[in-house]
Amino acid sequence: MGMGILLKRNEDIQPRMDKEELKEQMIKKEENGCNIYRSKSTPLDDRNTTRYGSDTYTLYEIFQNGKKKGGDYLGYRKNGEGPYIFYTYEEIALKMTYIGSGYIKMFGLKSPTPEQQGQDGVEPLIGIMMKNCPEWLMILWANICYSFATVPVYETFCQKAARYILNITELSILNTKLEYLKQITETITCTGEEDLTDNDKDPNEPLSLKTKNLKYIVLCDQDLPYKEGTFDIDYEKLPETGKLKNIKHFYKTLIDLGIEIVSLRKVEEAGKNDQKPHVPPVPETLYMICFTSGTTGNPKGALLTHKNFTTNSCSAANDLIPPFFELSNKDCHISYLPLSHTLEQIVCFVITYLGCRIGFYSGNVMNIVDDIAVLQPSIFITVPRLLTRVYAAIKSAVEKSSNISQTLFNFAYQRKLKLLKSGYCHNQTVWDKLVFSKVQNKFGGNLRAIIVGSAPLDEEIITFLRVTLGCFVLEGYGATETCAVATLSIWNDYLYPYGSHVGVPLSCNELRIDPIPETEFVPNEKTDCEYGEICFRSRTIMKGYFKNPEETKKCIDENGWFHTGDIGKILPNRTVQIIGRKKFIFKLAQGEYVSPEHIENVYCMSTLVAQCCVVGHTYASCLVGIVIPDFEELRKKLKRKSLDSLESLVDEESKSKVSLSTSLLNVSDLTDKEICEIEKVKNIILDDIRAIGKEENLKGFEQVKDIALIADEFTNENGLLTPSDKNCRPAIKNVYKDLYNDLFNKLGQNTKGNIL
Repeated sequence: MGMGILLKRNEDIQPRMDKEELKEQMIKKEENGCNIYRSKSTPLDDRNTTRYGSDTYTLYEIFQNGKKKGGDYLGYRKNGEGPYIFYTYEEIALKMTYIGSGYIKMFGLKSPTPEQQGQDGVEPLIGIMMKNCPEWLMILWANICYSFATVPVYETFCQKAARYILNITELSILNTKLEYLKQITETITCTGEEDLTDNDKDPNEPLSLKTKNLKYIVLCDQDLPYKEGTFDIDYEKLPETGKLKNIKHFYKTLIDLGIEIVSLRKVEEAGKNDQKPHVPPVPETLYMICFTSGTTGNPKGALLTHKNFTTNSCSAANDLIPPFFELSNKDCHISYLPLSHTLEQIVCFVITYLGCRIGFYSGNVMNIVDDIAVLQPSIFITVPRLLTRVYAAIKSAVEKSSNISQTLFNFAYQRKLKLLKSGYCHNQTVWDKLVFSKVQNKFGGNLRAIIVGSAPLDEEIITFLRVTLGCFVLEGYGATETCAVATLSIWNDYLYPYGSHVGVPLSCNELRIDPIPETEFVPNEKTDCEYGEICFRSRTIMKGYFKNPEETKKCIDENGWFHTGDIGKILPNRTVQIIGRKKFIFKLAQGEYVSPEHIENVYCMSTLVAQCCVVGHTYASCLVGIVIPDFEELRKKLKRKSLDSLESLVDEESKSKVSLSTSLLNVSDLTDKEICEIEKVKNIILDDIRAIGKEENLKGFEQVKDIALIADEFTNENGLLTPSDKNCRPAIKNVYKDLYNDLFNKLGQNTKGNIL
């Protein structure tokens, strides 16, 4: 990057929005006594504005639009190493036809007739259970070509939830990979935990299927062993190393249960030899049954049509990409958020529509930085947890550098921060060249936009990343039922006069805030009816829940408004701020209402906190919490405070409690679990989160009175996180109920009731 570029005028790099435009970011009108909010790009007299392209009404047409532009499309790294290898749009177009034709040839599927298109229950259902990879999208596009509907089965779902999905949808075909055969076998042969613990069962008793319709498993691995001259899987040569240990046993078990296992290559070859004409969908054709990753009960299947997804995709393409932000086939998105989630699908459709490229991560999130460095993506969709780690890693690297380097970094940061506040966000300053390029190159050196979803992200972290990475960082909000993206922050809104927010509705959406009776989220002089449950009306709203009319009626009213169950408010600059889930709001003994998710989001702003879960109790007047520390940051803080010596942290009682050897001299010698048992460490974290809570204007009753530290993370695998990486509160409360009750007892609170 030469000095000529570095000295280029900011206004020649990107336009600056007038700050007056940011003071009121939504337009408002009244309808039946309620305020209805819309994007400024949506005419007030057209509540169903969609932003379709002139010839783009279904996802089938989205692909055709991308194909016209040509070039590379789907990329992967063979065995997670080396450069990215890409399939072109033309190659994927052929594979779509071959795979779809193969499903018809081998499994007898029938596409809907023209008269049936858009009717309920006429589309054949095809399941997918695997991590993001080119085959995932190949199968998805094949289904679209022939008006089949896709059913994602989260690989992180528990057996009960996965079995429920297989049964209620009556899936006969499941596309997967070898690594999931064990999970599938256990899911379809085990009725629940009682089967795993029943010691009276005869171990020689043959397994029986607990699913009704599964007949075919299609293996999509790229390196399957085949019998000579065919694409028939060679059972004897199946690898049994690493995560494929005992894979032959599970493969044979499934065969013995009457399930046919074939390779995707065989399906593709069958279709290639008997190609069928496409049966393109219409807007009302069912595209997907996407099951929500709820925290209670069975998952609910959202019925999503081509109209839903195409409306959302086209609106997102218009709202996300600013006029000066030209994208071409040189631009690339790295796909790592699960394709089972609607957010990742929407982004892939936008990328496809624009004729850009998609590169898939290698399957291990811990190695994603290496994938990014090789792929050099320009667009990165992620979640707050990863960006929080990136933020901490950059800060840590700066702290470890020399005094001169720290001084230079801080000076450069302040210069770019001033530039950001003046309305410019880019990586073409001298400070990027001299200071921030090393960080930017870790992310491929080509990042132009980061989009964050799933949960709120601290505005301090967003600002830090905009400065150091020199790219746009946008926050979005939505739900499965709204086709993922419902609101999105404006690309050049870099100021947070009223705290963090998730922007404004997409141009296809309308937003309303409903008061919640018998809580503090009701109309009053201060909130003016703008504080309550977030509702949306749009062509993106699902048709309903699969075979669940009762739940459908609960969330979609007679006027077409979808009630999200999320609490939010309209800020003075007419942006939307998320508070928490309506169903998790509870009342303290003295009558105040509390939203624990809001408190958790505030506490997670602490660099010392990795995760936390705040609870109340039926008869308690205060809150307590469990905190999983960020142990790397915690150890550094203790060292900075000269508290890394055990003598300065641990009294004799604590030493005996944690079984510390007197030969241990430093915190670095302790395990994470031992650190969690030190009272002074707990108090350091408690003081820190309460200070942050005060800064973020938490009320006194919203602050926790005590916490317990634990070393084990909440994960998808242990059931304490949902597939969308939110706290699974019922499971956490059940696992740690004794710990929570101990905290309440120490505070002299009544624990006869239930943890809230």
